Amino acid sequence: MKGKPPAPFVTLAWIPHGAETVRAVRLPRAVWRALSLLALLAVLALPALGRTYWAALSRHKELQLQLARRQEEYRQLSLQLAASDQEMRSLAARLEALEQQLQRLAAANSDLRRALAAAPAGRTAGLPSGGPVSPATPGPGLFPAPRLAPPSPPASTARLRTRLVAVEAELERQRRELAELRQRVARFLDRQARTPAIWPAAGWLSSLFGPRRHPVTGQYEFHWGVDVAAAMGAPVVATAQGVVTLAGRLGSYGLTVVVDHGYGLRTLYAHLSRIRVRPGQWVARGEVLGMVGSTGLSTGPHVHYEVHREGRPVDPLPFLP
Repeated sequence: MKGKPPAPFVTLAWIPHGAETVRAVRLPRAVWRALSLLALLAVLALPALGRTYWAALSRHKELQLQLARRQEEYRQLSLQLAASDQEMRSLAARLEALEQQLQRLAAANSDLRRALAAAPAGRTAGLPSGGPVSPATPGPGLFPAPRLAPPSPPASTARLRTRLVAVEAELERQRRELAELRQRVARFLDRQARTPAIWPAAGWLSSLFGPRRHPVTGQYEFHWGVDVAAAMGAPVVATAQGVVTLAGRLGSYGLTVVVDHGYGLRTLYAHLSRIRVRPGQWVARGEVLGMVGSTGLSTGPHVHYEVHREGRPVDPLPFLP
């Protein structure tokens, strides 16, 4: 016996809660089958969809974290850039100040060298160690005309630091050279101040250094100084600064003053009528030592003036202006 063919439609009926009427949906059997298949596929696809969703969600969170890190890196880079820019500005300002200071030091060095070169040395016993310096031939490494300028604009902080180190090294060298030049100038000025350079009294030369006939004894003998004739009682002054080593009578010299100037130089002032200083006293150039007289072996008022170098009398004329 043949079975009954399936109905072409399937009816789905349901009664809503609290309702009295029955609701129904009649659909073709093929539609129901398709819906059932779709429902089955949806159920089977749910795990894969869930995994895809969670993967996408995880990736989204990861991207958010990466974005946050990039933002933090950008902020740090911005801060570093601002700090680097500030450092470059500070380095540039410091470099400019150092280069200006270097120019001033180089100019001071050149001025000192010119002063040393221009200082009169004809009547001095010589310059201090090192001798005269010509401004046209500066010492090793000295800038004859520094022309440094701040960078504009600086290429990098590293190059600025390198240049700054070089300028600081040159500045330190210039400082040392300036200190050495100042010491040399101080020694030179001290030696000039201690070198006889003026007349011991206002008068005229009555006798020169060298052999002569003595005006009292009439015998030929060597005259170890020069005689400056002047009015009785006229002031006799120190021809350079120094320390009085003798102030009193000295044989035929009569009343005599001897001044030790250092550097192997001494001066002697004889035949004075009066002495105004005492042994051990420091005297400046032009300070009064005593008065013109004619004590000792003398024929009239004058001052007998001697210059001794390293213990030996030398001609005083080259020391007189």
